[in-house]
Amino acid sequence: MLECSRVREATTVASHIGTQMQAIVAEPLLQAAVGRQGYSNPELWIEAISRSLVATRGAPEDSGKPLYDIADLVVRQYEKDRHRHIPVLTFNYDRLMERAIQSRTRSVRDIAAIHSISDEREYAASIYRPGMFVYHLHGDATSKTSPILDAASYLRVLGSPGRHWSWDCLTATLFQRGTGAMFIGLSLVDPSLRLLLTQWAEKGLPLSGVYVGAPPPPPPVTLKLDDRLKLAKVSRDILHLFDEVLMQLSLIPYHVTDWDEIPDLLKDIRGDE
Repeated sequence: MLECSRVREATTVASHIGTQMQAIVAEPLLQAAVGRQGYSNPELWIEAISRSLVATRGAPEDSGKPLYDIADLVVRQYEKDRHRHIPVLTFNYDRLMERAIQSRTRSVRDIAAIHSISDEREYAASIYRPGMFVYHLHGDATSKTSPILDAASYLRVLGSPGRHWSWDCLTATLFQRGTGAMFIGLSLVDPSLRLLLTQWAEKGLPLSGVYVGAPPPPPPVTLKLDDRLKLAKVSRDILHLFDEVLMQLSLIPYHVTDWDEIPDLLKDIRGDE
C-alpha cells in the first residue's frame, strides 16, 4: 500500500507540474525547450522522450482503431505492385505505424519491405527503393538522433527550408503529379506544415489533399438549451470560416463527428463495396 501511495503521489505531483508549466509557458515548443533544459545532456533528454512515447512491448493491439485501417490501405497498395514506393509521412516519434503495417502484412517477404526513416542518410538511401516507408519527419524516439521537438530544434527545419531532409520529403511526396494526400489527425499549428501550406498557397501550386478535421468538442453539460443552440450556431459559423481557410491552403475539408468514422472514409477511398 505504501508503494501504491507513492505512485499516486508522484503522478499527482507530475500532473500539477504539467499544469503549472502550461500556465507559465503557453507555447508548446517553448514548453519542450524548458523541459529540455532540465536534462544535463542530450542523451538523457532523448532517453526520457523514448520512455514516454515507445509503447510497452507485448501490449495488446487494438485492431479496431483507424490506425489499422490506414495500415490496411498501405499494405493493399503495396500488394498490388511490389515495385512501388509507398510513403507514409508522420510527425509522430513512436513506431506504432510500423507495428500496425506489420500486423496487416501476410508474408515474411512483405514484413522485410517495411522501413522506418528518421534521418537524412536513411532518406537519401530510400528515395528510389520499392517498399513501404514510414518517414518520421521530426525524428524517431528510438534513434540516437535528437528529435525536432522544441523551439531550438525547429530552427534546423525552418531556418533553412529546402535543406533539411524532411522539407524535401514533404514537397517531393505531396506535390507529385497524379498523387493525393490525406491529412488525418494533424494539427495545422505544426510549424513545418504551416510553412509548407502557406508557401505553396502563395505560389498557387496545386496540392491534392483532403484534411480530416478533428471532432468538435461537446458543449458543457451545464449550458441551458438556449445557450446550447447559440453555441451550435457560433460553432457552425467558425467551421464555415475554417473551411474557407483550408480551401485557400489548397486543402479539401472533411469533418468527422467521431474518429470512428475514419474506417468508413478509408473504405470509400479504397473503393470497397
